[in-house]
Amino acid sequence: MYEETARFQDKHWYLVGMREIVMELFGRNDNRSWKILDLGCGTGQYLPLLSRQGKVVGLDRATEALSLIARNGSLNPVLVRGDAQRLPFRSRSFDLVWASSILEHLPEDGAGLQEAVRVLKTEGRMVISVPAHHFLWGHQDELVHHLRRYSREDFESLCGRCGLKIIRITNYGSTLLPLAFLVRKAKNFLGRISPRVKEISDFRLADFPAFNNLLLSVLRLEKLGLVRLDLPFGLMLFALVEKDIPGPEK
Repeated sequence: MYEETARFQDKHWYLVGMREIVMELFGRNDNRSWKILDLGCGTGQYLPLLSRQGKVVGLDRATEALSLIARNGSLNPVLVRGDAQRLPFRSRSFDLVWASSILEHLPEDGAGLQEAVRVLKTEGRMVISVPAHHFLWGHQDELVHHLRRYSREDFESLCGRCGLKIIRITNYGSTLLPLAFLVRKAKNFLGRISPRVKEISDFRLADFPAFNNLLLSVLRLEKLGLVRLDLPFGLMLFALVEKDIPGPEK
């Protein structure tokens, strides 16, 4: 899946569209001296964008993912192999922690978020995105090693327990939620008939350019609305947060 993600991350409607939406929701940082942690950087799809915001450190536990970034000659970030639940950084080291699509992979998401709070500066901010709605669980979640999806209540409660104040929270990917629901349920049904269906990644839709571009256009239209509106449902949840209380010292 790391190889497949790296191959499709610059053309698949979901990866491109969701990345554009998250960057739009985050906004512009005029302080280019920020030190940024890309927590669970995976194959590095956010690294080129974050490098325009400041000095970026990418952390991931998977050697395969970090190797794919290192082979990309256009990127030259600081890469660290480590566990998000036990970060190898001093407390209050980063101005921004970028935690996009990482918490759902952690056995103890609370421990991972507490560690992110610990390494965040007192006035620092964090961007978090997680997959939304338990009813969307499907074979793609299993392929990419998700352990859970989140309701808004679960997500807000988790942030509160970890000492985070929510500045903005919204769903996104709302326009394509009905289609995603139908595809997930169809694949779940077909997977019971033929186990081979479970091994087919949703990323393969990018092999159909016209359909892929149509879905990307839909997400880009949604992005325009998200400038002013918070959406109550969608494929993903986004939160911009800051420390509500000082993080735990270790």
